[in-house]
Amino acid sequence: MTNEQIIFTESMNLMEKGIIGNTGRKIVVENEAGEKKEIFEPEKIHTYAGWKAVGRQVKKGEKSIAAFQIWKHTTKKPKKEDEEEEIIVAEETPVVIAEEEPAIVAEPVVETVVKEEEPKSAVLGESLKLSAGLRHAISLNDSFRFSRELFGGDTDLMNRVIEQISVMSSYKTAVAFLSSKVELNEEKEAVNDFLELLKKFFNQSA
Repeated sequence: MTNEQIIFTESMNLMEKGIIGNTGRKIVVENEAGEKKEIFEPEKIHTYAGWKAVGRQVKKGEKSIAAFQIWKHTTKKPKKEDEEEEIIVAEETPVVIAEEEPAIVAEPVVETVVKEEEPKSAVLGESLKLSAGLRHAISLNDSFRFSRELFGGDTDLMNRVIEQISVMSSYKTAVAFLSSKVELNEEKEAVNDFLELLKKFFNQSA
């Protein structure tokens, strides 16, 4: 048996005796007769060197929970003095199995930044630039929406109306002209948004 097999067999014995617990996971093992059965996986146990090799530490002053023999590889010179080559032999050596000290893992802190939703007035041209004209105060999304819901899908009509309104002197004049071109049903959100846009444009122009 390999050292891994020896340690696993001993850990199952310790689990059956109630000395150690299980991980809560089930595994399938096979005995010497080839029979398979499902058991709970025992808790990990290692030698001190084994824990050190996987980056863990044993608590200071911690006592072993079991002691048994595993294989240790050593080198010995052959009996013949004229041969310089070394050979590897296996010797049995007692080992102490110690409980694992849980490693402390620092979890990264992730900050979630939530972007506040902009008010509708900002979408409708909160920062109108007089020099750019009324046409440039309308976003691309609003332009498609106004064309579809206010001007019946007639983009050319919408562009002509906007160009003429942009050179008018007052909001009242612009609304009167607009009502002669399209139906101003104030129950429609698009109509109210377009009128609000005109108010902002003419207030800034004043």
